[in-house]
Amino acid sequence: MIDKELVKKRFSAAIGTYSEHAVAQHGIASTLASLIDEHAGKQCCRRMLEIGCGTGLLTRELLKRMQPGELYLNDICESFERFYWDLPGQPAHFVAGDAEVVGLPSGLDFIVSSSVVQWFENPVRFFQKCRCNLNEGGCIAFSTFGPNNLRELFQLTGRSLCYLSLECWKESLSGSYSWVHGEESLFQLHFPSPWDVLLHLKNTGVTGIGSRVWTKRELLDFCHDYEARFGDGNGVPLTYHPVYVIVKKR
Repeated sequence: MIDKELVKKRFSAAIGTYSEHAVAQHGIASTLASLIDEHAGKQCCRRMLEIGCGTGLLTRELLKRMQPGELYLNDICESFERFYWDLPGQPAHFVAGDAEVVGLPSGLDFIVSSSVVQWFENPVRFFQKCRCNLNEGGCIAFSTFGPNNLRELFQLTGRSLCYLSLECWKESLSGSYSWVHGEESLFQLHFPSPWDVLLHLKNTGVTGIGSRVWTKRELLDFCHDYEARFGDGNGVPLTYHPVYVIVKKR
């Protein structure tokens, strides 16, 4: 079970460092916005909801391409609302709280989300439920991560979120939605040392998977094993496996 309070705490703690260090997430948000523009850009968008808006990486990419009549932004961290005071156009409506629990607006034409739903208890059920919030023909577009995401950490620690494959998403959503587009990619960021990998994860809030505190010995062993297993003389890699999905309400 995912500890949502811990997730909230870790992302809130990274509020001052996230935008600078979330290199992977920024690129993913840009790609998702381009895919939306390419495959669903002609979709009528009077009312849009973004799930897990964070510091606004996806929000600002989308507003370069489309201007929804009403924009609703959700995040589990209430403190993120301050990142949206200067949005161009009509002010956004901020909906604070866990999207799996909090009441969300209805009559929507678009629901979007980037690099968020892997933190949900049941992301498939969440999107199935979102069907009720969409107008007929409304779209959902999101990015999440596939099974090879952060694989170096899983191989060393045995701990990982439950990442669904693109094929699983297609099968799971086919009963409620028409498939518009899906794709995935695999890329690596490189760091000088395993310690820099850990700092990267801390600065982007991606440490909410558990509350265990490592001893100094465990930390040294982790860094040694990471270097020995994945180091190539130019540092160490960290793998990201983004998955992109666009579907339309039947």
